[in-house]
Amino acid sequence: MNIKPVKTERDYQLALKEIEKIFDAKPNSAESDRLEVLAILVQAYEEEHYPIDAADNTVNKIPNYSFQIRRLQSKEGNGFLIEYPDLPGCMSDGGTIEDTIKNGSDAVACWIAAAKESGRVIPKPKEPS
Repeated sequence: MNIKPVKTERDYQLALKEIEKIFDAKPNSAESDRLEVLAILVQAYEEEHYPIDAADNTVNKIPNYSFQIRRLQSKEGNGFLIEYPDLPGCMSDGGTIEDTIKNGSDAVACWIAAAKESGRVIPKPKEPS
């Protein structure tokens, strides 16, 4: 599989490019396994080097919510869409996987801030299945 830790910005950029190349991998294939491992490594790097700057200062730590990313078709404007099933209506998009994940992090922070402001319950992230 030849995957190594993502320790530097260069490693991070290379991993993101590889993710974009294999994004549409067939489920249960070696390529989809590679995609999953790369996504985990990228997420860990981002959590350390690009912490979420929450819109509401009372939100100190944004929990790790699971998300789904799908490629948008040309009639939808191309790029990628990210959705957070645990947070109804929380979604964002971007032109690249990297932008989509960053925009998604901002969407989560804003969703939580709006929920707090309106007194809504903020669901806890569900355990991965």
